Amino acid sequence: MEPLTDVRDISRIAYAFMASKALFAGLHLGLFDKLAEVPQDLDALSSASGAAPNRLYSLLTALVSLGLMVKEGER
Repeated sequence: MEPLTDVRDISRIAYAFMASKALFAGLHLGLFDKLAEVPQDLDALSSASGAAPNRLYSLLTALVSLGLMVKEGER
C-alpha cells in the first residue's frame, strides 16, 4: 500500500475517527434512546444523561452535523 501524502486523505481519516467517537459517545450516554421517547431540550437531556450541559451541547452539535440527529427549535 502506498503511504498517504495528500492532506485530504489524512483529513478524511481524522474526521471519520471523530465522527465515530461522537456516535459511540451518543450511544454510551443513551441519547438516541432518550430522544426516541420524547424530544428534550438541552437541560432535560443533560439531567437524563448525566452529562455536563456544555459538553453535551458540543456532542449534540456534532451529531446533528453528521445527520445522526435533528434539531427542531430548542429541542
